[in-house]
Amino acid sequence: MRCRSPIFVLGLGLLVGLAVAFWPQAMPRQGGVMPQEVYVWQRAWNEPVKQAVTQAAPEMERFTVLTAEVTWVKGQPKWTRMEPDWAALKASGKPIGLALRIGPYGGPFDRESVPTKKLVELALSTLAQAEAHGVKAAEVQLDFDCAETKLAGYRVWVEALRERVKPVPLTITALPSWLDQREFKELVRVTDGFVLQVHALQRPASVRDEVKLCDPLKALAAVELAAQAGVPFKVALPTYSYVTAFNRESRFIGASAEGPAKEWPSDVITRELAANPQELAMLVRDWTQQRPAMLQGIIWYRLPVSTDRWNWDWPMLAQVKLGKVPEAQWQVVTRSPEPGLVEVLLANAGTTKSAPQQTVRVQWPKGRLVAGDSLSGNELSEPSALMAEFKPQKDTRTIAPGETRLLGWLRFDSSVEVHSELVAK
Repeated sequence: MRCRSPIFVLGLGLLVGLAVAFWPQAMPRQGGVMPQEVYVWQRAWNEPVKQAVTQAAPEMERFTVLTAEVTWVKGQPKWTRMEPDWAALKASGKPIGLALRIGPYGGPFDRESVPTKKLVELALSTLAQAEAHGVKAAEVQLDFDCAETKLAGYRVWVEALRERVKPVPLTITALPSWLDQREFKELVRVTDGFVLQVHALQRPASVRDEVKLCDPLKALAAVELAAQAGVPFKVALPTYSYVTAFNRESRFIGASAEGPAKEWPSDVITRELAANPQELAMLVRDWTQQRPAMLQGIIWYRLPVSTDRWNWDWPMLAQVKLGKVPEAQWQVVTRSPEPGLVEVLLANAGTTKSAPQQTVRVQWPKGRLVAGDSLSGNELSEPSALMAEFKPQKDTRTIAPGETRLLGWLRFDSSVEVHSELVAK
């Protein structure tokens, strides 16, 4: 894992200081540990999802659960309901927010229109469904792909829904691009709060472009600007990864995340774009020290599940949410189950899963190597008569904290004592 440079750390602090000193309107500020929540955005509630909720419950203040997704057909809403495991949510003992995901819609926005009435119907039926299973909703949250030019129209929806779902709070998600729109303050002031989403896939022009899921400096600036609305809000931070794809001319052609891995053509160049745990841990640390008083907490997207290959694992999130940078810590282990046979293993004694990037070198003062083999995505090489190396390849799998993996074995013509070490790849 790359180390954070002192310049970057200083940059975060300087930006906060400058924002506080030169912002046009002085804002109340506060420090201390913030409440932290997590989205459960999985559409299929299988056993790993239920286990993940149970695991996260002691560490999270709230779960916000995707309950329905709305698409539009000839201007009319069509929705798909999710089937959360309400018993697992109730057993968590945590407040439960109900999220309604609404796809792109350009209007018209009218309080008495069919789309508005249908969305109200969906919100009320979702609340009733939760209550029927013994879950009292902590909020209804709208996640709407609203164009910046349509915020005034969106306010019509929000006012109608908020009136009907009372006393349950109504919140919305918001994008940084909305913050400098004149209608933004009017929109969020008819809500009970909002979630500022500071993560998104920025379309790279080519494979050489350096893009981030969440730019920490932009996130800090967006939080300062959002606080000017005078409405309590939370900030959503990412835990996931994308695979971006480029053609032979290095031009961006698509991306994939969640679900089964997409099969790209053989001549496509792929590159993983992942949430950076170092940078996000620093954001948590900075906001814990000081932040706008309107910033009420952090909500992570999305819940770590053991089968989700494009997301952090739980040990990673558990560290980052505390402002700590998780790291893998590698230890080489050798054992001799019988004379002349040496097995080489690699253990992760750290706090997060990772794919090892270092070569394991094994040396012996005397004896002759007569056979050997590698496992687990490693290549065995013999640079000299008294040394062998296990080199990780591109398909080397991650090793979880506390896990030990057999890299391979060496067979000698007699019993030998070996020395092992990690060296740069």
